[in-house]
Amino acid sequence: MKQTISLKMLQTLRKGVARISPEAKQTVKHYIESQLMPDGLFADKTLCKSDIYYSVFGLMLANFFDVKIPSRISTNHLNINALNLLEYSSLVRVRMLLSMRGLRKFLIPFRKHRTHIPVFKEFPHSDPCSPYSQFLLWSLKEDLRYKITDKEVIIASLENYRLSDGGYSNILPTLNSQLSTLNSKLSTLNSQLSTLNSTVAALMVRGQSQGYNSNDPAVEYLIDIQDDTGGYKATYDAIIPDLLSTATALFVLSCYGVKPRIDPAPFIEAHWLDTGAFASTLPDMTGDIEYTFYGVLALGTL
Repeated sequence: MKQTISLKMLQTLRKGVARISPEAKQTVKHYIESQLMPDGLFADKTLCKSDIYYSVFGLMLANFFDVKIPSRISTNHLNINALNLLEYSSLVRVRMLLSMRGLRKFLIPFRKHRTHIPVFKEFPHSDPCSPYSQFLLWSLKEDLRYKITDKEVIIASLENYRLSDGGYSNILPTLNSQLSTLNSKLSTLNSQLSTLNSTVAALMVRGQSQGYNSNDPAVEYLIDIQDDTGGYKATYDAIIPDLLSTATALFVLSCYGVKPRIDPAPFIEAHWLDTGAFASTLPDMTGDIEYTFYGVLALGTL
């Protein structure tokens, strides 16, 4: 059986944990524990309330850093919009991770929950066909063991978002063109360039559907846009690279069996804080549970 995107990610995360020394592992563990809320879920950036999205990252980390999570946790008190693709996907993964005891058990308890996926009404970028929306829906269906029968339609749809620089955008080029008439010349230039989020999303869907072909122009695009620091920027006009963009780019390249042009290890190390957390960017001195996940994931690609 083909590995799901979630399993690929978890196995890469496990490799990242294996690269961490026992002493450093304890520091990261203490940080993860500090992000737990009384209800057993993980805090958002404000550390004031539990958040379903951040709990996905926290629970994945907790599984590999031996953080004790209460055996009975309810998500019913959270205000989850089941018609929002991102929120519903996060809820499903939290429930899966709470039932998980090692990689071999992942997904097995959820076969009985595969009878219904809502008809979503809210999507990233308000577009159900964008690469990121397609990525979320594809991985959700994989996790719930749905058979994906419209692969050709999905791949054909993704091509509408591919740009001439080799990457992808989450906004249709035709819409970009319409918007550019209302903006400055600089905005026009930027609107015609691919983004990292959309490109890695499209590459993961294409890889799962058609196999990981390293000759895909978008793979070459990812190799070429790596910053001299070893990191990746979210967009062409971003001031500095960030850890999330770097980790996702490295993860996708590893799935395609391709090495980055520049060794990213120093970049990743520079974002590792004394608290055990990973920072989003170099000016960030606090980090959060999401970026700590991406830091460990990035280590797993080295």
